[in-house]
Amino acid sequence: MAMRGRKADYAVSLIKAGVRFQGFDADLVRTPLEDPSAAETAALKALIDRIGGA
Repeated sequence: MAMRGRKADYAVSLIKAGVRFQGFDADLVRTPLEDPSAAETAALKALIDRIGGA
């Protein structure tokens, strides 16, 4: 929850990154949205792994 509030509409970026972790093809977000940084992507991956995702 804390991650998605970092930027406007950031939930979209995080969902797409999470979908890619699950092995689905999800393109990068469109401008003006931004994709998560490498550090944020790693934190999201750790969260998904911790709750039992892919």
